[in-house]
Amino acid sequence: MNITFDFLNQLCISELCFVQTYVASRSDYPMHNKGRRHHGLLYTVKGTETYQFGTFKVEAVPGSVLYIPKDENYIITLSDPESIVMVLDFETTGKHCAPFLVRFSDSGSVKSYFTRLETDWNRNNPAYLPDCKSSFYRIVGLMAKQLHMYQPAHKYDKIAKGVDYLHENYLQNDFRLETAAAHTGVSYRYFETLFREKHGVSPKEYVLNMKIERAKELLLSEKMLIRDIALTLGYSDIYHFGKIFTAKTGVTPSEYKNSYIRK
Repeated sequence: MNITFDFLNQLCISELCFVQTYVASRSDYPMHNKGRRHHGLLYTVKGTETYQFGTFKVEAVPGSVLYIPKDENYIITLSDPESIVMVLDFETTGKHCAPFLVRFSDSGSVKSYFTRLETDWNRNNPAYLPDCKSSFYRIVGLMAKQLHMYQPAHKYDKIAKGVDYLHENYLQNDFRLETAAAHTGVSYRYFETLFREKHGVSPKEYVLNMKIERAKELLLSEKMLIRDIALTLGYSDIYHFGKIFTAKTGVTPSEYKNSYIRK
């Protein structure tokens, strides 16, 4: 059985320690944690934080839940102007597990349980503790379902060549997702289904996220105009590019670029 799924399946909390929403700006980073006091589940509402656990690195994007075990050391960096993260810390009677991230294509349900848990926790009333624990286990259940870990790992080997093609060619003018699927030997519909199961988002959304991350890198170069960056990413309309970038990051390309220049 997969170790991560095994951990979620057997997870039994002995105590909920605290629940809180944290808001931080880029000036608060990097953050260093030299030994986490409790186990934690962290739901990202806004901003993309990168967690460095020794040689292992993971990006917590909006709509994802990150598990961090007790006593873990790590460093957090932020690639956006602001981050909003809902955190619940707990103790468990079971075994520990290495850090792992679960991305949700539709995070509405998991967010609602984090919100409900925080609301009940802040009532500071023992009568609501069972409700808090119920919400906690609902979150764990959603994480297990999203991972689909009961499926054999080799199931996703079918789309590996298509994913490689996607990574290597997504900025090409003639790039089409259907071509990526063709490299797998399966239909596009099946390719999309397996891709969504494995990565938590559709191929189209995945490519968009990669373009936004590439845009962030290019915006830090004072030698490139925003118009040229838009063209590089395949957007002939700079206003359309700006609208997409703002929707994803919460700031315009100019604001993102200027915030780094001022820093």
